[in-house]
Formats: sequence, structure tokens, C-alpha cells
Amino acid sequence: MHNKCTNEPFVPDEYWMRNAPLNGTPNSKIQHQKMLSDGSIETSTVIYDYAGRQSIRIDWTNHGRLDHGSPHVHFRFYGKNINKFRLD
Repeated sequence: MHNKCTNEPFVPDEYWMRNAPLNGTPNSKIQHQKMLSDGSIETSTVIYDYAGRQSIRIDWTNHGRLDHGSPHVHFRFYGKNINKFRLD
């Protein structure tokens, strides 16, 4: 869909506020950008495991949280009745 006023593609703001997909191409990685509530952009590297599940996310900012390093890593673990994130 294009914006008729500017003739550029129109993407609603909600699109830019989405988290990285939990599922992707097996054994791949993507760069993901997300707009935070203060309008800043957070860049993450997301790594998918052999089954295409998000397994590692490296956030290159601290999201404004003093208890996070910049960069920092999130690990997601899977198993029977397990779908957890751990912050390192």
C-alpha cells in the first residue's frame, strides 16, 4: 500500500513496535529493529536454532534499563512445557 500524498510505502507505527519473530528460517540470523516507546530505535541480532525457533537475541542497547549491559544477550530455552527467556 502506498501513501497517496508522498507516493512512498505506508507502514503503520505499530509495525515498527513489533518484537522480533519467535520463528524463522532454521539455522539463520536476522537483524531486527524495533521502535521503543520513547521513539528511539533498538537493534537486535536474532539467531534461530535447527528448528527455526528463536534461541539467542543480542540487544545492542540497554533499552534504557540500568540493569542491562549494552550489548547484552537473551537466551530462550525450549523443552517439554518450557519456553523461557533467561537474561545474562
